[in-house]
Amino acid sequence: MKADGQPLAQAFDALHREVLGPNDPGVTAHLAALIALYARRIGGGASGDERLWRAWRVVDAEPHRPWSLDMLAEIACISAEHLRRQCHRELGKSPMAHVTDLRMQRAAVMLRLASFKMEAIAARVGYGSLYAFSTAFKRWAGVPPSTYRSEARGYRPR
Repeated sequence: MKADGQPLAQAFDALHREVLGPNDPGVTAHLAALIALYARRIGGGASGDERLWRAWRVVDAEPHRPWSLDMLAEIACISAEHLRRQCHRELGKSPMAHVTDLRMQRAAVMLRLASFKMEAIAARVGYGSLYAFSTAFKRWAGVPPSTYRSEARGYRPR
């Protein structure tokens, strides 16, 4: 099997640093979910409907694309309504909410491990504006991306 294990290794490293450092339960949960996604991608296996996971692998590989429910359903080779039902059954959320989670998980890793500018991270995860990205990230993580990055690197504002 040929696979790029670097993203998985980076996610493990981030989880290790989180557990030894701030140990924020929300961040830990997000990193654990990211590790599970990367492990599924590398292992090629997933529980449930493989058609659903086919769509998530494509989204994870190209989070910058302007995804829609119809595009995801086409990749999964199922109707949009069936995709919605399967996603709720297997993940407990809508397909587009899962797209947002995948994007935010990728952004969180980039904020922790890379020195990309915020605008570059926003573009790489599918947001056309820094404002839209910051709003979505704050809704997902509970803090703005700049605060998340500062706390991840050990700096805590007074």
